[in-house]
Amino acid sequence: SDAAKVLTPRASQIARPMDFDVAPAVKSGRRTLLFNPEARFRIVWDFMGMAALMMDMVWIPMQVFDLPQTTFAMVYAWGSLAYWMFDILMTCNTMYYGTDGTLVQSRKKILWAYLRSWLFVDLAIVVLESFIVSVTYMERQASIGEGAGAARASRMTRLARIFRMLRLMRLPKL
Repeated sequence: SDAAKVLTPRASQIARPMDFDVAPAVKSGRRTLLFNPEARFRIVWDFMGMAALMMDMVWIPMQVFDLPQTTFAMVYAWGSLAYWMFDILMTCNTMYYGTDGTLVQSRKKILWAYLRSWLFVDLAIVVLESFIVSVTYMERQASIGEGAGAARASRMTRLARIFRMLRLMRLPKL
Protein backbone atom coordinates (compact mmCIF):
# COMPACT_ATOMS: atom_id res chain seq x y z
CA SER A 1 0.00 0.00 0.00
CA ASP A 2 1.00 3.65 -0.35
CA ALA A 3 1.23 4.15 3.43
CA ALA A 4 3.68 1.27 3.77
CA LYS A 5 5.90 2.80 1.08
CA VAL A 6 6.02 6.13 2.92
CA LEU A 7 6.73 4.60 6.34
CA THR A 8 9.23 2.00 5.16
CA PRO A 9 12.53 3.54 4.12
CA ARG A 10 14.62 1.98 1.41
CA ALA A 11 17.91 0.41 2.47
CA SER A 12 19.79 3.30 0.84
CA GLN A 13 17.90 5.81 3.03
CA ILE A 14 18.87 4.24 6.35
CA ALA A 15 21.88 6.03 7.78
CA ARG A 16 23.93 3.59 9.78
CA PRO A 17 26.46 5.62 11.77
CA MET A 18 29.20 3.00 11.50
CA ASP A 19 29.13 3.09 7.70
CA PHE A 20 30.69 6.51 7.21
CA ASP A 21 33.58 8.37 8.70
CA VAL A 22 32.85 11.94 7.68
CA ALA A 23 29.68 13.79 6.94
CA PRO A 24 29.51 16.72 4.55
CA ALA A 25 28.24 19.93 6.09
CA VAL A 26 27.13 22.48 3.52
CA LYS A 27 26.77 26.10 4.57
CA SER A 28 26.59 29.08 2.22
CA GLY A 29 27.93 27.07 -0.69
CA ARG A 30 31.06 25.88 1.15
CA ARG A 31 31.44 22.22 1.89
CA THR A 32 33.34 21.16 4.98
CA LEU A 33 33.88 17.70 6.36
CA LEU A 34 33.05 16.90 9.96
CA PHE A 35 33.61 13.61 11.74
CA ASN A 36 30.63 11.71 13.04
CA PRO A 37 31.24 10.81 16.71
CA GLU A 38 30.07 7.25 16.02
CA ALA A 39 32.26 6.69 12.97
CA ARG A 40 34.74 3.82 12.99
CA PHE A 41 37.70 6.14 12.57
CA ARG A 42 36.59 8.37 15.44
CA ILE A 43 35.98 5.38 17.73
CA VAL A 44 39.42 3.95 16.92
CA TRP A 45 40.90 7.41 17.56
CA ASP A 46 39.22 7.56 20.99
CA PHE A 47 40.49 4.07 21.86
CA MET A 48 43.98 5.22 20.92
CA GLY A 49 43.44 8.14 23.30
CA MET A 50 42.42 5.79 26.08
CA ALA A 51 45.53 3.70 25.45
CA ALA A 52 47.68 6.85 25.52
CA LEU A 53 46.07 7.89 28.81
CA MET A 54 46.71 4.44 30.30
CA MET A 55 50.37 4.71 29.30
CA ASP A 56 50.46 8.21 30.79
CA MET A 57 48.96 6.95 34.05
CA VAL A 58 51.98 4.68 34.39
CA TRP A 59 54.67 6.81 32.75
CA ILE A 60 53.97 10.29 34.16
CA PRO A 61 54.22 9.40 37.86
CA MET A 62 57.52 7.65 37.11
CA GLN A 63 58.92 10.97 35.90
CA VAL A 64 59.61 12.10 39.47
CA PHE A 65 62.60 9.75 39.32
CA ASP A 66 65.59 10.49 37.15
CA LEU A 67 65.00 7.78 34.57
CA PRO A 68 67.49 7.41 31.76
CA GLN A 69 66.38 9.04 28.51
CA THR A 70 66.18 6.01 26.25
CA THR A 71 65.20 6.03 22.62
CA PHE A 72 61.87 4.45 23.58
CA ALA A 73 61.20 7.29 26.02
CA MET A 74 61.88 9.93 23.37
CA VAL A 75 59.82 8.18 20.70
CA TYR A 76 56.97 7.78 23.18
CA ALA A 77 57.19 11.45 24.21
CA TRP A 78 57.12 12.74 20.63
CA GLY A 79 54.40 10.28 19.59
CA SER A 80 52.24 11.19 22.56
CA LEU A 81 52.70 14.89 21.85
CA ALA A 82 51.74 14.39 18.20
CA TYR A 83 48.62 12.44 19.20
CA TRP A 84 47.39 15.14 21.60
CA MET A 85 48.08 17.89 19.05
CA PHE A 86 46.03 16.07 16.42
CA ASP A 87 43.36 15.33 19.02
CA ILE A 88 42.69 19.05 19.33
CA LEU A 89 42.13 19.22 15.56
CA MET A 90 39.97 16.11 15.67
CA THR A 91 37.79 17.52 18.43
CA CYS A 92 37.35 20.78 16.53
CA ASN A 93 36.06 18.75 13.58
CA THR A 94 33.83 16.22 15.33
CA MET A 95 30.08 16.65 15.58
CA TYR A 96 28.42 16.05 18.92
CA TYR A 97 24.98 15.31 20.29
CA GLY A 98 23.22 18.31 21.78
CA THR A 99 21.13 18.31 24.93
CA ASP A 100 18.03 17.55 22.89
CA GLY A 101 19.65 14.47 21.32
CA THR A 102 20.19 15.95 17.86
CA LEU A 103 23.52 15.76 16.09
CA VAL A 104 25.10 19.24 16.05
CA GLN A 105 26.65 19.75 12.62
CA SER A 106 27.48 23.45 12.79
CA ARG A 107 31.23 24.05 12.96
CA LYS A 108 30.59 27.29 14.84
CA LYS A 109 28.57 25.48 17.51
CA ILE A 110 31.16 22.68 17.69
CA LEU A 111 34.00 25.17 18.22
CA TRP A 112 31.97 27.17 20.74
CA ALA A 113 31.15 24.03 22.76
CA TYR A 114 34.82 22.97 22.71
CA LEU A 115 35.90 26.48 23.69
CA ARG A 116 33.58 26.39 26.73
CA SER A 117 34.73 22.95 27.81
CA TRP A 118 38.22 21.51 27.19
CA LEU A 119 39.99 23.68 24.61
CA PHE A 120 42.04 25.81 27.02
CA VAL A 121 43.00 22.80 29.14
CA ASP A 122 44.01 20.85 26.02
CA LEU A 123 46.03 23.76 24.64
CA ALA A 124 47.77 24.35 27.97
CA ILE A 125 48.69 20.68 28.22
CA VAL A 126 49.99 20.50 24.64
CA VAL A 127 52.03 23.70 24.98
CA LEU A 128 53.48 22.53 28.28
CA GLU A 129 54.16 19.06 26.91
CA SER A 130 55.91 20.61 23.89
CA PHE A 131 58.12 22.54 26.29
CA ILE A 132 58.86 19.43 28.37
CA VAL A 133 59.68 17.26 25.36
CA SER A 134 61.89 19.98 23.87
CA VAL A 135 63.76 20.55 27.14
CA THR A 136 64.18 16.81 27.63
CA TYR A 137 65.55 16.49 24.11
CA MET A 138 67.96 19.38 24.71
CA GLU A 139 68.97 17.82 28.03
CA ARG A 140 69.71 14.56 26.26
CA GLN A 141 71.77 16.32 23.61
CA ALA A 142 73.61 18.37 26.25
CA SER A 143 74.39 15.30 28.33
CA ILE A 144 76.04 13.71 25.32
CA GLY A 145 78.50 16.61 25.24
CA GLU A 146 78.31 17.23 29.00
CA GLY A 147 77.95 20.95 28.37
CA ALA A 148 77.30 23.55 31.08
CA GLY A 149 73.62 23.78 30.10
CA ALA A 150 72.94 20.17 31.10
CA ALA A 151 72.42 20.99 34.79
CA ARG A 152 70.10 23.90 33.97
CA ALA A 153 68.09 21.77 31.52
CA SER A 154 67.86 19.04 34.14
CA ARG A 155 66.40 21.47 36.71
CA MET A 156 63.91 22.82 34.18
CA THR A 157 62.86 19.28 33.28
CA ARG A 158 62.23 18.37 36.91
CA LEU A 159 60.09 21.46 37.43
CA ALA A 160 58.12 20.84 34.23
CA ARG A 161 57.43 17.21 35.19
CA ILE A 162 55.16 18.38 37.98
CA PHE A 163 52.89 20.12 35.49
CA ARG A 164 52.83 17.05 33.25
CA MET A 165 50.19 15.52 35.53
CA LEU A 166 47.65 17.90 33.95
CA ARG A 167 47.29 15.48 31.06
CA LEU A 168 45.66 12.95 33.36
CA MET A 169 42.78 15.41 33.79
CA ARG A 170 41.63 14.30 30.31
CA LEU A 171 40.60 10.89 31.66
CA PRO A 172 37.00 11.93 32.48
CA LYS A 173 36.67 13.46 28.98
CA LEU A 174 36.95 10.05 27.32
